[in-house]
Amino acid sequence: MTDAAERHQVLVDLWVRAGQPSVRGLVRDHRIPRSTVRQALTGERDTKWSTASRLIIALGGDPEDYRPLWIPPPAPRIPAPRRPKDPMAIVRDLVKEVALLRQEVASLREEVSG
Repeated sequence: MTDAAERHQVLVDLWVRAGQPSVRGLVRDHRIPRSTVRQALTGERDTKWSTASRLIIALGGDPEDYRPLWIPPPAPRIPAPRRPKDPMAIVRDLVKEVALLRQEVASLREEVSG
């Protein structure tokens, strides 16, 4: 089923669940243009979200339940790859780490010999 067909089916299902209210009643009570209601319920034309949300409310539905059919959620943001660290910074970090390890080894030697 295409997206447009699925959206049409949602509107028809809501219309049926609402007791198949007349187009005239929807137009009168909710100020939705007659041609728009007719086209939405016949599937003659895909309905824009701004119109569909009004029609969904008119038919007793909650637009937020159906929003993803009309407006897909944004794609997850993929973080930009991290720039590799400067090679010299890596060397400096390693030199510091080796110095700390040497101090540890020296203190352990003192403990063992002492």
